Amino acid sequence: GAVLTTGNNFDTPASIRRTQQQAEKQRIADLASRFLSNSSNYFFDSSSTVSYLALKLVDYLDVRIATNGLGILSSLSSSENLVVLSSGGYLRSPYDEFTGNLAIQCISNMNADIFFFSCAGFSASQGAMELSDENVAVKHAFFKKSKQHILLCDSTKFDREFFFNSFSIQEIDYVVTDKKPSNSLYIELLGDRLIY
Repeated sequence: GAVLTTGNNFDTPASIRRTQQQAEKQRIADLASRFLSNSSNYFFDSSSTVSYLALKLVDYLDVRIATNGLGILSSLSSSENLVVLSSGGYLRSPYDEFTGNLAIQCISNMNADIFFFSCAGFSASQGAMELSDENVAVKHAFFKKSKQHILLCDSTKFDREFFFNSFSIQEIDYVVTDKKPSNSLYIELLGDRLIY
């Protein structure tokens, strides 16, 4: 029979990620919504966690967003209050994300107040990590062109390490998660930057 591959080298397709930890992702979106406001510009990565927050933008006015997430583009396509831009680029179809040099070039011509992003894993020693260097490259492009950087990370990703580093703990302005981490080291390292 079929067996679902698991481990630290398997990137979960977007269709599966959308069905995992839904309650946790909704709580994170509720907590992170304190950073949303009218007349603002945002970057969103392609993660399913961030997509929950993006849906809350329909209640705001004069907001412009850019994303490399196909799911976010689709879910916000009918909103009349938002200006929604795609990064364009190469579509990694199982993951519903645009990557590559075209995406990076497009992002380099934009600016945002806040970049909201997620990760495959998060550890005290390595910070945020990913399974794909293409994903990391796009996140770095968003990071460089935004003033504030907020990681949305459900509690199942804590203490998990993956091949590619994306951002150190020091580079992240806030980490929003669904519950208090069991490892007190995160509380010591992040202090007021940890929201749960």
